[in-house]
Amino acid sequence: MSIVRSCAACAVCLLVLTGCSLLSPIPPDVPAGPASGVAGVKHPFSTITRDRQGDSIAYRFDWGDGTLSDWSGLAASGARVSVAHAWDLPGDHLVRVRARDQGGHVSAWSQRHRISIISYAGFPDSVMQAVAGGRDPVGIAVNPDGLFLYVAARGDDEVRVIRPGDRSLVARVPVGSAPHAVCVLPNGRFAYVANSKSENVSVIRLSDNQVVATVPVQSYPVFCCATPNSRAVYVTNYGSGTVSVIGTDDNTVKATIPVGDVPWGIAIPPDGRYVYVGLSGSGKLKKISASNHQVVGEVTVHRGPEGMSVLPGGEYLYVACRTSASGSIDVIRTSDDSLVASTPVSGYPVDVVPLAGSEYVYVACHVGGDILVLSTRTHAVVWTVGGVRGPGYAAALPDGSRVYVCADLEDRIWAIGRTTQVLATDPLARD
Repeated sequence: MSIVRSCAACAVCLLVLTGCSLLSPIPPDVPAGPASGVAGVKHPFSTITRDRQGDSIAYRFDWGDGTLSDWSGLAASGARVSVAHAWDLPGDHLVRVRARDQGGHVSAWSQRHRISIISYAGFPDSVMQAVAGGRDPVGIAVNPDGLFLYVAARGDDEVRVIRPGDRSLVARVPVGSAPHAVCVLPNGRFAYVANSKSENVSVIRLSDNQVVATVPVQSYPVFCCATPNSRAVYVTNYGSGTVSVIGTDDNTVKATIPVGDVPWGIAIPPDGRYVYVGLSGSGKLKKISASNHQVVGEVTVHRGPEGMSVLPGGEYLYVACRTSASGSIDVIRTSDDSLVASTPVSGYPVDVVPLAGSEYVYVACHVGGDILVLSTRTHAVVWTVGGVRGPGYAAALPDGSRVYVCADLEDRIWAIGRTTQVLATDPLARD
């Protein structure tokens, strides 16, 4: 008996000397936060508790939607901690929290706080209005301040300049034959138009909407993308299996890069070091160094990569991969070019566009007639906008208030906007 008491006494002494605690923190208070909110908007929650030994504490929230927060940073015992969360879907969600001290001891869960998410007002969710896009509108871009849209009307051999604020047609700019894509320099000075049948690129000065140069490229150019510093434009030549690099200082071709397998979409991360090109005839992306115009890598995705975009932060590349009737949205981590997620979708996905804030991406499914909204946090489809005939390439306004989608089967541009209160059972409204 004396040996047992001695061991117990030694253990107590050890705990006192080392400061270690075998006792978990007191369960935290019920999370304090709003009783209601809207989907897609972050809502703050806070809580507080104490550790029985005065250790620092980290917190983890269970948001009631199948997701948990990361453990927070350590805070002093008795200090209030706040964390925010956005829900993707409407409904009632029960939020709870637990604590962990610096020794790794975890408390029981707190009591639950109920929050009712009642609408999809956190992102554009309904077809709001239509804009005449000319015959066979296929390519679209928006200038950096969001005041003008530039639409490649393939059937009219022109670019239409549209003011989204009042849906007015500002200008009709004649370009080459069958314009297929348009991109605007990040500095807002010029737009570049890939003319698929005349095998050249038109350069439009945006101050007066005049064509100031025509740059010959190779066979059947279908897509173009400007570098973040506005110094170069990359053009995919579908028919020749190459990429043309146009210098914007003098509008001449600086390099022609063989890539093979019918190149299509292009995406360039914000740091501008590399250029990703989708090979729509295979399941590959080519990675090109922007400094020397050499292919430096290859990324495996699902078959048929077409439209693709990098999130504004640059960490992830979203790729629309399509087959004859279905496809997927593949997510590539740009730090190591690994495939980290893939979301199956139907209806021939052709383009993917991120919304400002990087929380959602929009996917246009040309055959199915749907525009899908994916959460970049869960990679799940959280909303569907239907009833558009032939949705194709899309562009989002810089403030995230609207997404404009070309519908070449209707000769229209559809504006996807926010409704003030759209419940899951509400019909989609058009004006």
